[in-house]
Amino acid sequence: LQLLSYPFDTHFEFLWENTSLYRFFNTLLTYTRVTSIIKGSTEMYLITFYSTILLIIIIVALTCVMTYKMQKSSFPSITCVRILAIAFPLMANSFYIPILNILISIYHCSNNINEYGNNMKCWNVAYVIHSIVGGIALIFFLILVYLIVNTFFEMKNNKNSPLAKREVYTDNVIAFIKTFTCISCSFVT
Repeated sequence: LQLLSYPFDTHFEFLWENTSLYRFFNTLLTYTRVTSIIKGSTEMYLITFYSTILLIIIIVALTCVMTYKMQKSSFPSITCVRILAIAFPLMANSFYIPILNILISIYHCSNNINEYGNNMKCWNVAYVIHSIVGGIALIFFLILVYLIVNTFFEMKNNKNSPLAKREVYTDNVIAFIKTFTCISCSFVT
């Protein structure tokens, strides 16, 4: 549903001949896009933006702590393992596009004003700081997701099942398609 909502974004309204059909699907699929819900309120946008960055920092820190403890031959706490076992699939699948949209949306500027924060002027000192922090978080997020996709997948080695997952290649392709679609549709304006 998240990828399906892109053709019905307001940036692509000019492509649709049947505007009533477009409006119906746009209204229906608007709720799958977090950025459309927080659009207009600068404070809400920045709270969501930095909460997302905080979530990424926490997951990266827990991953580093768990990796360090496993290298020292001590077993990490079971709570850390359970949190990451829940967070990894969510970040790589369900929350991937919303988090990516939030991190990319800081770069949406038109008429020197950010599209998501009405009071946030583009290319002043505060905006540049938000952009740098967002860019660094975006890089860490993409690296983390591709590490998750490559190392944390459920292997089903059943010879009789056509849906058995024996390799990670398909997950890499799907993650790349999601990333490419999200980034390319974000900068169409």
